[in-house]
Amino acid sequence: MGAKAVPVQWSGGYVRFDSVVPGEELTITYPLVSFTHEVEGLWKKQAPDLKMTFHWLGNMVVSTDPAPTKTPLFAGKPRLLPPPPE
Repeated sequence: MGAKAVPVQWSGGYVRFDSVVPGEELTITYPLVSFTHEVEGLWKKQAPDLKMTFHWLGNMVVSTDPAPTKTPLFAGKPRLLPPPPE
């Protein structure tokens, strides 16, 4: 099967695909917003001078500056999501 563009119809805040028949598979692509968020004063007692920059892609933090030393939480590796239920 070949990929083809499908016309999009907006219905209020929703999207409709009128030319698609049941059983067809759709792939929707859209740009993700990329931004940085600088914060300080998160841990006033433990690290009063710590300033951090969080790098976001969409709704996920992909890295931090300074890089973590005690947790792999934002190690720049994508998190794998479990497969959707069948």
